[in-house]
Amino acid sequence: MRNEKGFSVADLLVWGAVVGVMLTIIGIASIYFSKWREKQAIMSEYSMILTGLDTYRQDTLRYPSGSGWGWNTNNAYVPSEVINRGWQYSCSGNTITITTPAITNSKILASVANELSYKCDSVSTSGNSVVCQLNNRPCQ
Repeated sequence: MRNEKGFSVADLLVWGAVVGVMLTIIGIASIYFSKWREKQAIMSEYSMILTGLDTYRQDTLRYPSGSGWGWNTNNAYVPSEVINRGWQYSCSGNTITITTPAITNSKILASVANELSYKCDSVSTSGNSVVCQLNNRPCQ
């Protein structure tokens, strides 16, 4: 009978492999979650913009015309933190155009474009941004 204390080299290798696999799984999951979170933030901000536009229309009986956020006095319709992220707005005739901030990850860009295709009348990409057009929305 041997009286050994401690771990053998084999024990240490097995535990090292188990820890390595767990760290790999956690790393991959955190990368996926980070991309998912960025996409969800963009979609949430888009919903806030649409809500602000609908509220503006209820107040004034039209959508805001022109380009920019001048119609959003005192951030009454769309929170400033959304606007300051780089969203762009314009309306001419009966077409509203909303452009997302730059999205540097091509997979997130494609995913946002795909999801907005269900919410917009026309969707395209311009550089690193997604452009959403909403038709039949009269603005003056």
